[in-house]
Amino acid sequence: MALAKRLQKQLPDLIVAFVSADIGPSTVRLAKQQGQYALRKPVQAGDVRVVLAAVHESNVRADKDAGC
Repeated sequence: MALAKRLQKQLPDLIVAFVSADIGPSTVRLAKQQGQYALRKPVQAGDVRVVLAAVHESNVRADKDAGC
């Protein structure tokens, strides 16, 4: 999580999603606080849709900022 946080400082639009079978409630809370996603295996389709929607929204914002 520390590496992801450093990367997000350099790349603010970076979407980070952790996927593991061993994710506890404190990890989920910390990920949310840092603007990240923590998905517990087996990953549910709805959870993947949430992450993909965030990626899409980030790309749309980047395109608008770039004047595309």
